[in-house]
Amino acid sequence: MPALPPRPRTRLPRAVAPAVLTLVAVLALTGCGKSETPKSASTPAPTPIGQLNTDAINRRGAASTGVWHMATGNMTFRLDHRISLSVHVERAVLASRGTSWTVTGTAGDDVVSADANQTAPTHFDGRAGDDSFRGTDGDDVFDGGPGDDHSIGMFGGDDTCVSVEIIDGSDCENVS
Repeated sequence: MPALPPRPRTRLPRAVAPAVLTLVAVLALTGCGKSETPKSASTPAPTPIGQLNTDAINRRGAASTGVWHMATGNMTFRLDHRISLSVHVERAVLASRGTSWTVTGTAGDDVVSADANQTAPTHFDGRAGDDSFRGTDGDDVFDGGPGDDHSIGMFGGDDTCVSVEIIDGSDCENVS
């Protein structure tokens, strides 16, 4: 097996470094930027996927917020201080107990799955494309925008679906 090249060292402020590195490491370890299926001449290029898990820095699931603009990759997570990073994927699992997320999609087909075992709500503005969203046990909002959008499990809470064409079961209590 060939030796791996040395990793570049990044110096971050002492108070922020462990949290940022934890988020980045978790994203890297859970598949961010990796393909679901192998690329071949007969299949389209796969979509990068990733999972954001904040348990390492928010063990108790304390109230926190997250904002992510998928088109730019800009993400901000706030627990007791703000952590900013860049994440470029079109399919994501937000496994972050206690975090209320606001996610803005892209012009493409986006898939966002929030943590069904949490009560902090997620607001997903899918924008254009055929978007899919799986919510939380909180009061989620899924605004699909143009395209054929699909709620794939909204779980508990008083959920709202706007411009969502395919609604599984009784996913959305409020539909417009």
